[in-house]
Amino acid sequence: MGTAIGCAQQVAGPEPIACHLCSWFSPVGPVIGAFLLCIVIYGVLVGAGTVLRLAVGDSLVAQLIGQGLSIGFYTVAGAIVGGLFAQAALPVADGQKFDFSRFTDFSQAGNLAVVGLISGAITLVGTILCVVPGIIAGFLLSYAAYFVIDQKLAPVEAIKASVQLCRDNLGATIVWWLLSSIVAGLGICLCGVGVLVTAPIALFGTVYTYRVLQGRQVVMPS
Repeated sequence: MGTAIGCAQQVAGPEPIACHLCSWFSPVGPVIGAFLLCIVIYGVLVGAGTVLRLAVGDSLVAQLIGQGLSIGFYTVAGAIVGGLFAQAALPVADGQKFDFSRFTDFSQAGNLAVVGLISGAITLVGTILCVVPGIIAGFLLSYAAYFVIDQKLAPVEAIKASVQLCRDNLGATIVWWLLSSIVAGLGICLCGVGVLVTAPIALFGTVYTYRVLQGRQVVMPS
């Protein structure tokens, strides 16, 4: 059993959840453990991309190919890590405790990787076209992994759903996107250690926002 936010009423839109963070982080060990594993998986994939980039050669064509591979690994790593954390965190919105075992289910890793590749390609093209379109693309595609995990959508459909969600709730999604970036960035400023707390807060907040923007109730663990 759990307690629905808003005096047991369905939440119509994002609202401050600071007073509920103790519930989201309980138990704290699995949450921090999952995020540490996120860092390891992300580091391995990004490291592999860097090795490939350095190994392709010194010619201009080789460097361009290497850079493309590196960016591909970077975006795939981000999608997989974000999706795995969402997979463990989404049940928390239904009133369940955070369960580390859900984080180790890699059944959707393939779809998440495809989402990462497509999103990365779109964002890269947008960045080449004067940077700002790339930032906009990254914002519009930020919920794609959640649709893959939560609704089992195919990669292209998940990307379309993410764009539609952001377009239909433009103000709320922009505010949370900026706020979550600031929150996660604060952890990096605190000698990097603070990110173990601020990044999960940002990720949990994204789960919360994803749910309420679809008109779905968020239940806090009792």
